[in-house]
Amino acid sequence: MDKYEVVGLVGEGSFGRVFKANIRESKEIVALKVIRKCGRTQKEILSLRSECEIQRQLNHPNIIHMIDSFETESEIIVVTEFCQKDLHKILRKEGYLKEDQALGIVIDLVSALHYLHSHRVLHRDLKPQNVLLDENGVAKLCDFGFARSMSRGTHVLTSIKGTPLYMAPELIEEHPYDHNADLWSLGCIVYEMLIGVPPFITNSILHLVRLIRNEPIKWPNFLSSSCQDFLKGLLQKDPRQRLTWPYLHQHPFLQGKVFVDENICMPVPLTSELTNSQALAKENQKQEIILRSTAQNVKLLPCSVHAIEEQQRRLVAEQRRNGRRASLQTNNYVTHSNQGYSVTPRGYSVGSLSLVTYPFNVERANCITGVRHYGAQKVFNADELKIEKLTLEEPKCRCVPFESNAKTNDQIQKSENINENPKTVGVASLAEMFPNEPTLTTTPLETEEWLVFLQQSMEEVFEGDLESIRDKSFISMVTAPLTNPGASSQVIEYIACLLSLPYVEDHVSPAELRQIQQVYLEGKVIASLMFALKLLTSNLDYSASGDSFVDVSELGDDQLQALESVSLATSYFVYADLAFLSQFCDVVSMLHLELRLQALITLRRKRINIVTNFVAVLCHILKELPENASLVEEIVLTSQSPGEELHHMLTNENSILRSRSCMLLRLMGRFCCKSLRVFWNKELKNDLETLMYDSCQKVRSIADDAVQELKDLPFFTHGSWEKESVVVQGKF
Repeated sequence: MDKYEVVGLVGEGSFGRVFKANIRESKEIVALKVIRKCGRTQKEILSLRSECEIQRQLNHPNIIHMIDSFETESEIIVVTEFCQKDLHKILRKEGYLKEDQALGIVIDLVSALHYLHSHRVLHRDLKPQNVLLDENGVAKLCDFGFARSMSRGTHVLTSIKGTPLYMAPELIEEHPYDHNADLWSLGCIVYEMLIGVPPFITNSILHLVRLIRNEPIKWPNFLSSSCQDFLKGLLQKDPRQRLTWPYLHQHPFLQGKVFVDENICMPVPLTSELTNSQALAKENQKQEIILRSTAQNVKLLPCSVHAIEEQQRRLVAEQRRNGRRASLQTNNYVTHSNQGYSVTPRGYSVGSLSLVTYPFNVERANCITGVRHYGAQKVFNADELKIEKLTLEEPKCRCVPFESNAKTNDQIQKSENINENPKTVGVASLAEMFPNEPTLTTTPLETEEWLVFLQQSMEEVFEGDLESIRDKSFISMVTAPLTNPGASSQVIEYIACLLSLPYVEDHVSPAELRQIQQVYLEGKVIASLMFALKLLTSNLDYSASGDSFVDVSELGDDQLQALESVSLATSYFVYADLAFLSQFCDVVSMLHLELRLQALITLRRKRINIVTNFVAVLCHILKELPENASLVEEIVLTSQSPGEELHHMLTNENSILRSRSCMLLRLMGRFCCKSLRVFWNKELKNDLETLMYDSCQKVRSIADDAVQELKDLPFFTHGSWEKESVVVQGKF
């Protein structure tokens, strides 16, 4: 590393951080790709070394030139030529390119692929992020992390690699494939350059597979006939019908401008037509693989989906290890890598979104498969897409506000028995709550794709389309990242917002809501949300003097936003159905989340909504499942200074928190009487009595009811503080 002077961070790829640097002696600008070894298997490290070996042997003007590579004890460093722009950034800015603008890039990519395939190398991860452009506008392929060099005797491959939106049909189906899979991906890139989105786009990996298998591609009529013919040739679903070598680079659309090195003397290049014997050997290999799969009773679609998910899990885990978000960008907002959308989700309150479509013309919009079309230059702003109704105080919410649902006084009789018995949390086990092993559960798509897919799903719900949200497989897919350590905070936030929408949208009928709730219950949505809470706070555990605690002061803004959305969704669910509430109690106990929830309800200054939402949940536990009162005690009364925390809640400037804290104390007087007596003090008594004269009428009403009920308890007026006072006075 002494040879290089790092200038700054460019961003991240799927396998490491990329830095801009200078060679100290020559002052030449280069790119340093730094890949951590930590957390990788030996197989992964060998694969990285293989990538270096493949790229070291490549020498072509349209392929990023590798200058050097070396290893330290903890890292692999790859030094390449530096390019500032990538095609993804250009499309993010422009939306799409005119045909003459795109042609130069297409010619460069065809030339690069001809070179690779001549050397029997498959790239297997062609997408806009892996197309860089130098200062002269020359396109260059990069990122050979999934590249495979095929031996002379190998004609087809089977392992799934790449990014789903650009995967060839035969690869997604897990059929044997060859270099023609790269040509499909090339077609997807060209289509996206000209239209603005890939040929198929959806919010579900299963739906994506179905689209690629069954849906025809929509072709615009504003493209030239030669361009359209070129695209149709590349995007043939049957690889045997696909436009390929040696005819590809001779296509009229490319105008004879593709650079082809005639001096390449490779045995059996993939760019030459197969001889009869080679074609027969290739077909025999394919049939052997298919027969082997049939003999093993392999179902191709589930296998391919699982393999895609596993591939995405590795990518996201890599991004997590690097400690930064996906994509080669340093912007403070997330952009979708595969279509012309900018996602800026911080425009307003919990779960709020704004979606801006690039100015596609109507014909372009009509070519978009799998998404809703809004016409030319349609802009969705915060007013149109806001979810500001997501509050327990909103009368249109389907949940019953806890203030109006107090138990009758006969429940007070339960309190003595409750306090004598251990906590009851139901019969659920971790295996029942998380049948898919949560620490291994994966995200189907990359973070950027997830954000846009989730946003599109929310749009569908807004517009009355509930088909996906009522589908069990869709909910199972959507909630998978909640139990994935590699999921970003924003993905968790968006998932929680999506799940909450049916509870606040007026057009959702009671029957539809019941159906959705049943799907949520069967999908253990509450359990997944609580596991996400555990992951979001996983690095905050500390132990001091033998006492464990959680320090929430280190939570970042994205984590706090995600926790706020999780808390809000949780409050909706537990108020909607007692089965959700029971699941909540079970999973909090099984995952030992008491200390985390205890810490979260101290976030009065940072995120008041997190506090109010979870206080509402605690109140509901005491009202509806008082057998779990000890769970509430552990959360509220086992902190270092519970009396002080309750005082801050009762005197907070937020009227919702004041009212819910009053209700919480009232209910704890019923069902946590013995424990509350230990921490009761004169300050709490004065706080409650003061709230009887609060400026907010609702607070006054709830405080009055609380005082009327609590004053009958023996410690309300003569608490432990008076006994201590008598002892102190007796000493004098």
